[in-house]
Amino acid sequence: MIPQIDTPIVVALVTAIATISVAVIGGIGAIIGHWFTGVSKKEDAAISVMKATMKELREEVNRLTKKVDSLELRLEDKDSRYRAAIEYCRELVRLIERLLSLVPGEFAQPLPEPPEKIRDDI
Repeated sequence: MIPQIDTPIVVALVTAIATISVAVIGGIGAIIGHWFTGVSKKEDAAISVMKATMKELREEVNRLTKKVDSLELRLEDKDSRYRAAIEYCRELVRLIERLLSLVPGEFAQPLPEPPEKIRDDI
């Protein structure tokens, strides 16, 4: 013998279960939505910080690049001036040697040795 099921009771039970299921699913969806929004906001904040840091790093690299370029130009200028000064010193040494060759032997003195730091340059 099969028990008889009253149709209105079944409809009420199904409606109640469906309502509870929709409410539970909606609650779970709301929780997931809030969690995802929080995660998304944290990621957006982290991305903003990273973008700002990258911008600062680019600016610093540009500043340092300009400084290096400036220092390279100054170094080239000083190197050029140094080479010109060395050549001038060599000419002066040759001139002094010629003048010393004209001085009578008893007054002639040899040129002093240049300091060790610049000996190779002269």
